[in-house]
This record gives sequence, structure tokens and C-alpha cells, in this order.
Amino acid sequence: MFISSVMQDTITRYVSPEFVITELNRYMNQLNGKKHSVSYYFTAIYLLIDTERKTIEYVNAGHPPGLLFEEGKPPVYLNPGACAVGFFDQMEITKQTFTYERPIRIVLYTDGLLEELPLPEDFPEEELETGVLAERLQSRIHEEPDPERIVELLLPRKSRNLIKTTSAWSSLRLPDRRVAIGEKGETR
Repeated sequence: MFISSVMQDTITRYVSPEFVITELNRYMNQLNGKKHSVSYYFTAIYLLIDTERKTIEYVNAGHPPGLLFEEGKPPVYLNPGACAVGFFDQMEITKQTFTYERPIRIVLYTDGLLEELPLPEDFPEEELETGVLAERLQSRIHEEPDPERIVELLLPRKSRNLIKTTSAWSSLRLPDRRVAIGEKGETR
């Protein structure tokens, strides 16, 4: 789909999380306007990390909450602040800002990971799987540098073999020591 090609240009031109998501929504609305019988949308989380100021600005547009692990602290959930991109012509977007002091690791994932996450037999239906994921990652996240190894520790082998990569990543080093990261979920 064309949205992946648009993302790089949008990140370079707009940088600010709320403007990037707004622009991506505009593109999706153009696509949806041409084909009235099918509506396209996607979830996304876009982060702007300033490593000098140690700040993170982000917008989560209907994506599963990212997890931010700062050494020695409980995980921070990067919760949604907007609906999925492409649902509406105009989006209400809430940018969040987080400041950190110690080394951090950020985990972004699609809902497919949560669907394959083994849960205890007595796990309450009303509970969110994200809490289980955060708890299991908390003890490993700063010790294991390889993301693939972390997935191996979280999921049984049969689940790892079933999961196919359905997300598109875009990462860009900005000139002033900031990093923009976007993660796009499956387009529906």
C-alpha cells in the first residue's frame, strides 16, 4: 500500500507527532474518497525521541499500547491518544510527552503478539494481556539486547512459527539528535 512510501516523506517534512498522524490521516482519506465501497484504516504509534533532552513525544492512533521500560522503574504504557488513522476525516489527536533519566527500552508490537501470548488458565477475561506482556518483559528487557531472543522467551515455538511480520517500520535519524520512530499496524 502507498502509505508506507508516504510515511518517510511525512516524517521528514512534519516531524511533530500530531502533524505526522494528521497528514497520514489526510492521505488515507484521499484513498477512502476514491473507493466508497471499501474503507481503509490502520493503527499507528509515532514517537519522537530527543536523546539530548531525554524526552519522548508520541501519538498512539488506536495501536496497542507501546511499553517504555526505564531502568529501575515500572513500565510506562504508551496508551492511545487518537482513533485509528483513516476512520474519520478529522481526528482528535492527543500528543503525550514523557521525560526519562535512565536508559530506556521501548517495545512496540501488533495485536498479533498479544493473541499468541500464553496466559495462565485462570486469567480473567476482563484483564488486558498488555499487563502480562509488561510483567514478563520487565525482568528481561534490560538484560537481553536481541529483540528476537526476547520474542523467543515470550512465545512458544509453534506461535513463533505462525507469526508473520505484518508491520512496516520507519525510523529516521533527525539532524538534531532526535529519532523519529513510526510503527504501522495491519491495514484493514
